[in-house]
Amino acid sequence: MSVVISGGGPADVMLGLLLARAGIEVTVLEKHGDFLRDFPGDTVHASTVRLMDELGLGQKYAALPQSRLGNWRCPRRTAARCG
Repeated sequence: MSVVISGGGPADVMLGLLLARAGIEVTVLEKHGDFLRDFPGDTVHASTVRLMDELGLGQKYAALPQSRLGNWRCPRRTAARCG
């Protein structure tokens, strides 16, 4: 069996990985030549990091350059919405 995945976003590539690990021949088609753009799901949450770890990708992910949000403050007038 072979599968073609149209799109190379994070979910598409993850699906390709899981199918390939299950022994299915996978081709991912992506129209962009690079990943230098915003993705709707580009925020990495703790549950995503755990999943990457379970898939054996945790150490490779941790080694990538990352930016972290620091010195963040919630404006007073919206403090109730900031938790």
